[in-house]
Amino acid sequence: MDVGNLHREILQRNNASELKLNALGAVSQWDHETGGFRSLIMTRNWNLAGIKATAGWVKRGGNTFGSATHEYVAGAPLRVVGAFRAYPSLSAFLEDYAGIIARCYPLAGRSVDCVWLFFAGLVHGIARSDGSRYCWATDPGYFVGLCRMAVTYAPILCGPEWKGILRESLSAAVQRGFPYGWMLGVASGILDNARR
Repeated sequence: MDVGNLHREILQRNNASELKLNALGAVSQWDHETGGFRSLIMTRNWNLAGIKATAGWVKRGGNTFGSATHEYVAGAPLRVVGAFRAYPSLSAFLEDYAGIIARCYPLAGRSVDCVWLFFAGLVHGIARSDGSRYCWATDPGYFVGLCRMAVTYAPILCGPEWKGILRESLSAAVQRGFPYGWMLGVASGILDNARR
């Protein structure tokens, strides 16, 4: 899987108003979800974000596949087999992914220009009827992992000015406000410790 091509595809679709996604954030999340794009079952089924197959998806005729995954229960990892959505193409995946982001993770959806708030939005989705919030993953270290992926991919995808771009993004996140105070410390610490 060519990460540069995925990044360019998102940017082109954003420019054409087909999508509203943070390109660096999405590629970083997809790397995290697919184990560095090494999960053949995820990439072969174009499910780059580890999107689970819900009953509604199946009822609408969506294809599925089973795969081992880690879920965190009471902070401890548990290996389970989950049902995931299968897509016929990258386009079908991007359309569904962008729709889920817009509906359930509006902070991520509004943060096309701010990678840190895109990640924060994935951890802090809309409220559910039971009072909990949508969260892309059960891993308590999800935000940290995504931030680390961003500083790994930024030099490749954003060019030599990557650190300045990420600092500007962090300034924008501070002005707009993180949903949780600890997120600023994590993001700034990871950016400050980036070596390239």
